[in-house]
Amino acid sequence: MVRYRIEPYRGKPGFVSISAGRFTVIVTSEVAQRFERLVRRARPRGWWQLRLLLELAEYGRVKAKAAYWVGGRAVAYAGSYQRSLDAIMERAGARYVPGPRGGEWSAYYELVGDGE
Repeated sequence: MVRYRIEPYRGKPGFVSISAGRFTVIVTSEVAQRFERLVRRARPRGWWQLRLLLELAEYGRVKAKAAYWVGGRAVAYAGSYQRSLDAIMERAGARYVPGPRGGEWSAYYELVGDGE
């Protein structure tokens, strides 16, 4: 299991700081609770999957194309990242929504319910 920290954010009441590996974000306590429920359900296997779960908790949707999320030399492994993205979204219970004309680039995963 990937380690992360959730701490109160002193700058704004009702906000918390979520830190893990390569990122730190400030979100509302409701988003942090939704994030923790998703982490318990989906069991992320790396900081990249953890970041995807945070995006899903914060915005309710995540772009479904892994090439959108990776850059640089990691693009060579886009297939592996795509399998990783599909697996974590399946475990999180997110629903796949194809693009307007069935397109892959505009498709996204949407959080069903409230992360329960």
